[in-house]
Amino acid sequence: MKRCLHTFLLLATIAIVAGGEVRAHAQTLDVEKAGRVKAAYVLNFIRYSQWPDDAFEQPDSPIVVTEVGECDDDKVLSEVIRHSQPIGGRQVVLEHAPYGSDDADRQEFYRSLEQSHLVYICSAGPEPIATILARLNPSKTLTVGDTPDFVENGGMIGFVFEQDRILFQANPKAIQKSRVTISAKVLKLAKIVGGEEIP
Repeated sequence: MKRCLHTFLLLATIAIVAGGEVRAHAQTLDVEKAGRVKAAYVLNFIRYSQWPDDAFEQPDSPIVVTEVGECDDDKVLSEVIRHSQPIGGRQVVLEHAPYGSDDADRQEFYRSLEQSHLVYICSAGPEPIATILARLNPSKTLTVGDTPDFVENGGMIGFVFEQDRILFQANPKAIQKSRVTISAKVLKLAKIVGGEEIP
């Protein structure tokens, strides 16, 4: 465990250092560099999390990451996941769930999310973030967001720009409601939102 944590800390440090060169202002934002930092974090969130056995149909079922919204770093995330090694013997796959324009589309949208192990919401759309999060099954879904106030709206982990760096926040209440177990030692790297410490 110590070796695994050391690896995560090393990768996180590299990501933060790289992120230190990523400016929050639109005119200087390096989208590809920011995308690679966030993609590295997403893979590490998966690597240091455990899902309940009933979250997978088969022993070799993939870990499904579903992307929601229009993502500036979509191509980067797709590339990083496509070239990633299996995690815990499971391949990581990326899918997309576009916001629906009518009732039938929205039903399909939520069906896609319900079959996901990690939902990455990278932009707001016609469905409020809080509504999407409320519809997800917290028992088997890790939620990660790249939108303002994501964790305040009930998300588990949210990316933020702070002092020109890409960091992440964590929502202990949302995490504790889930049957997805995220390493507490890893989450100590996060900025806690909600005033509660992660045990």
